[in-house]
Amino acid sequence: MIGDVFEKYECFGIEVSIVGSEFDFAGRKTIRRQDAGSPLDIRDPKVINADPFLFAHNGRLYLFYEETTFRKPGGRIMMVSTDDLKNWTRPVRISKEDDLHFSFPYVFEDDGAVYMIPETGWGGEVRLYKAAGDDLADFRQDSVLLRRETKDDGIIFDFADNVLYKKDGTYYLFTSILDSEGYRLLLYASSALRGPYRLHPSSPICHSMKFGRNAGALIEADGRLFRPTQDCSEKYGGQVNIMEITDLSPERYRETLLKEHVLPSSDSFYKDGGHQLNYAKFLGKTVMATDARRDRPFFGIRIADKLKRIIGLKNN
Repeated sequence: MIGDVFEKYECFGIEVSIVGSEFDFAGRKTIRRQDAGSPLDIRDPKVINADPFLFAHNGRLYLFYEETTFRKPGGRIMMVSTDDLKNWTRPVRISKEDDLHFSFPYVFEDDGAVYMIPETGWGGEVRLYKAAGDDLADFRQDSVLLRRETKDDGIIFDFADNVLYKKDGTYYLFTSILDSEGYRLLLYASSALRGPYRLHPSSPICHSMKFGRNAGALIEADGRLFRPTQDCSEKYGGQVNIMEITDLSPERYRETLLKEHVLPSSDSFYKDGGHQLNYAKFLGKTVMATDARRDRPFFGIRIADKLKRIIGLKNN
């Protein structure tokens, strides 16, 4: 019973803060935190608040993120917003399909419309969703950008953490595939948002547990372009690394390592790691959203389940 009670679960929490500049955690001011549920909770605690994306639109700052609870497997996309960086709306569920795992809700604007490309890798495709209203509370599937047409037994997880970036009229789509050797970061390009997308000549960019999976949208700062990456070399959600993209065109791609392990592990919130880094400019401030690993034993719910099994109210 002791082993059951103290078994840990992979959990994440979100922090939103105001910072002086990108990649600078010193002196950050936390303005919102959504942590994993309490270990004592015996109901249906939230085990994952993760993959935060910030998006400024029409005088509001939106926070889109993944939510998963203990008893309901599979992620759902949620959203809160603020107009003053102090008062936030109640969470609204954005994803409607219950048969898919949704995460990594990358939101962007193109030609006056707002879109989302969430991770739906369980479905073997990369989907494009379009906002149906100006309040960004309803996104509807617009098209499919990539689809796995034939089964590949070597793929463990497909189309993870998709990011789109537009430069000089070309759309660049980054996505990752997990196989036995690590994350294979693929780059596609198209002259139109909805494709068709062709494999970039430099693809795969890398094949690595350390740099092969995105940790948020590409970051523009001081005239330079950066790609945050998840460092899963020791554990999933272990840390975030920063690559600088030094060459991006339809024919070429080049990036170099700027900094490893940017999340401050000496900070109690990040002591177990994290796997997301995102920025937005709002009200003249630089706002940062991160997530952090928050391993929880949830011994309250484990004890309750164990007692139910003992008295015959639960089969497994």
